[in-house]
Amino acid sequence: MDDLALLKSYAPINCQIKFADFDEDTKKFDFIFMNDVFEHLTLPLDTLELLRSKLKPNGKIFIDTPCTFWLYPLTKLFSKSIHKKLLIGTVDTDHQQIWTTNSFYKISKKAKFSVIKYKRLSEYTQSSEFYLNNMGITSPLLQLLGRIFVFFSPYIAKNKIMAVLEIED
Repeated sequence: MDDLALLKSYAPINCQIKFADFDEDTKKFDFIFMNDVFEHLTLPLDTLELLRSKLKPNGKIFIDTPCTFWLYPLTKLFSKSIHKKLLIGTVDTDHQQIWTTNSFYKISKKAKFSVIKYKRLSEYTQSSEFYLNNMGITSPLLQLLGRIFVFFSPYIAKNKIMAVLEIED
């Protein structure tokens, strides 16, 4: 089955709303998925508030987004230049946010959501070389250490938040 056939098979239940019309559209949703979206938002609080208005009663929002982990404060403590490279590799004009557990809970509460499920896990969508090259780190030794780090990351580096939010009572 190709993408076009899949789209046709779902056409009867597809309810696409153009972004320009989204704010004014009256449709409500049971569930909103923000899969690798939250880190790209310029105004995440405004977006959550708008999405809250689009939920049906008992509706929920699923968010998965990158987050900081022990490597961030460690590099800041031991090497400001490596820390800066890490930030450049994870926060830029495309990835505008990198969340901590605390900041994620704070923005959810500010938008009048309760976090009903929260989990941190490891997920890397690119190879270690991709991330290191973006940081300007090309040393063969550091590239090898990067591959080893990503291999063991499920045990040592929880870099992703997965959460479900519901409107506060």
